[in-house]
Amino acid sequence: MRPDDLILAGMDGHDVTSPKVWDAYHAHPDLFETFFHKGLERANALLGEAVFKAQDWDICGEIEEDEGRHRFFLKANRAAAATGGDAGLVLQQGTELDWFDAHKRPQWMVREMCAAAGLEIVKSWAIEGSEMRQYLIRLDTGAEQSSDSDDSAISVSGV
Repeated sequence: MRPDDLILAGMDGHDVTSPKVWDAYHAHPDLFETFFHKGLERANALLGEAVFKAQDWDICGEIEEDEGRHRFFLKANRAAAATGGDAGLVLQQGTELDWFDAHKRPQWMVREMCAAAGLEIVKSWAIEGSEMRQYLIRLDTGAEQSSDSDDSAISVSGV
C-alpha cells in the first residue's frame, strides 16, 4: 500500500452468536441448495468431468464463536475422484471444502486489526441502528512501515 492509498472496507459487526446471523443465512434452505449446486456444476464444467455430484456432498453451516465467523462448507459423504490432468486426485469421504465465510467484527475489533496491520481508520459510517459499517482506511503515518511501503498490488507502466 502506498502512503496516499485509501481502502474502503465494509464489515458486519453483529455478534456471530445472534440468532439473527444464523437466520440470515438459513431462512431459505432451497435458495442455498440451488446456490451450492450451481457452484458444483460450474466446478465440473471447469474440470471437464463430473467430480462434484450434488448427492455426494452435504451442505453444511456452522458458527465458530472463537473465530467470529459463520462458515459454509461442503463435506464429502463418499469419496470423489478427479481423473483428468497429469495425476488423479481423490477427495476422501469426510473431506471438507470451505465455500465461504462470513466474519463478524465489532468496531473496536476492526480498529485493533487495522492498528496491528499499521493502518488507521480515517472515518466510519453506519446507518442508525445498524451493525453494518463502512470504513475508510489508510496507512498509519505514525506506524513503522515495511521496506516495500511504496509498492502496490496494482501497477501501471508505460502510460
